[in-house]
Amino acid sequence: MWWIILCSVMTSVVMIFFSARIVTLIQLDGYKPNRTDKIKQILSKQQLVALAVAVYMYIIYLLSILLEMPSFQHFIALLSLITSLYQIVTISTMDTRQHLAFTPRLIRWQSIYFVILFLVYWLAYWLGSLITIEQVRLIYLFLPLGILLNWQLLRLALALDYPIEKLIHRHFIRRAKAKLATMQDLIVIGVTGSCGKTSVKNFLATILAEDYKVFATPHNYNTPMGICKAVQDIPADSQVFVVEMGAREVGDIAELCEIVNPQYGILTTICPQHLSSFRSIENIIATKCELVDYIADKSHCIVGDNEYIDQMQDQIKGCIVVGEKSFCFAKDVHCSHQGSDFVINIGGQEAIAHTSLIGKHNILNILLASACATQLGMSLDKIVRRIPLIQPVEHRLQVMQANGVTIIDDSYNSNVIGAKLAVDSLSMFEGEKIVMTQGVVELGKSQASQNFELGEYIARVADKCIVLGVNANDLRQGMLDGGMGSRDIVVVANLDEAQQVLAKIVSPNSIVLIQNDLTDNY
Repeated sequence: MWWIILCSVMTSVVMIFFSARIVTLIQLDGYKPNRTDKIKQILSKQQLVALAVAVYMYIIYLLSILLEMPSFQHFIALLSLITSLYQIVTISTMDTRQHLAFTPRLIRWQSIYFVILFLVYWLAYWLGSLITIEQVRLIYLFLPLGILLNWQLLRLALALDYPIEKLIHRHFIRRAKAKLATMQDLIVIGVTGSCGKTSVKNFLATILAEDYKVFATPHNYNTPMGICKAVQDIPADSQVFVVEMGAREVGDIAELCEIVNPQYGILTTICPQHLSSFRSIENIIATKCELVDYIADKSHCIVGDNEYIDQMQDQIKGCIVVGEKSFCFAKDVHCSHQGSDFVINIGGQEAIAHTSLIGKHNILNILLASACATQLGMSLDKIVRRIPLIQPVEHRLQVMQANGVTIIDDSYNSNVIGAKLAVDSLSMFEGEKIVMTQGVVELGKSQASQNFELGEYIARVADKCIVLGVNANDLRQGMLDGGMGSRDIVVVANLDEAQQVLAKIVSPNSIVLIQNDLTDNY
């Protein structure tokens, strides 16, 4: 029995390392076991390993029986270990940029996974020990099953951890609500939308800092647990709490509203994003409108104007609309690599404003923040005084200079509208225009057509392009259809190769737009 237990423990430990790459990809996907293309590739390799183990296992069993050498079967364990270690080394040396984050949830999930593996392998070894042919115990008979069932076992461990995770979530939500309940005078502003959430949150915090002590959710803390963590860090003397609210499914924004109870809200814009989880643009609209629905005084809701929001007249009735010829709009816009100058009009009052930011969507984001600041009592003069202090959000149309080359870093995970607006911003510059892009993901069935269209759009502006990633072929076909020559489009395998190509084609007068630095999931 001790031999079976020892084998079960050792095999389970090996399988933990064997599955590390899949575990990393699941963690990057928010602990959702989606069978992405990369996971499918790894699973197919693991299945080949299981097949190889089964083949040489049964060959060794056959030799053990024919030669009447029962001890010969233990070569199976050695060969299985060598094969697994080789697979672990192969997977660990794959081109990766994100690695496992050893969070309490990961440790808990992997502990459950280890227990499941131990039970599975103990049962496999025990059943094998009961089967004997010519005095040879077939103890390793069921060994390949553990590898073949690995994906199902990982999912089972996640499912078993889910109730524990929900209990922990409820605990942190209760703590966050309890703290906010003690800050009765705190003004809470929720910011949601398909894109621009982080920018508007930061812009608003910068503008309001003239009159208020402001605390905003840091980084991309826009999930229930991220926001609950941020709540605990709110200084006691804060007067305004600006909350970024993200969503991937219907009901997500409503859940966040229940936690922080916003009195004001900003809906930046709506576009097809995360369609792989939302399933339809109608679900995106319904989810983003959960913030508008939650706020009792609709005049406290600021809404950005675009084609999808135009379809929501009933839902946004009474809200303040920001855009062309509305309560708050910009005119006489002049953009260059040094920034943007424009006339801001809020409720009929006008003033000249300047920002170091580029891009029409950044001006819209400034207008959204300015309109909200007006609702909180700030004068236009104060708002205009604060606008030049607004800093670009990292990796979102961030303009940099390197050895005479202008780099527009828009590498944060993109959406279709944002990607096209970045190309519009590139068109304002003088010089050779180079785009390095991976396209847009999480668009469901429309992903191929949307990236083809993006490729066409890029071809109107760019002189040269470097494309890579899962959308490379669709982007390239769109660029060709848009009139770009095949010699001006370089398809590469990964980011390292893209950087090498860029170093060869760039020149001192080049302007390089870097779009959408996708995570390892894709």
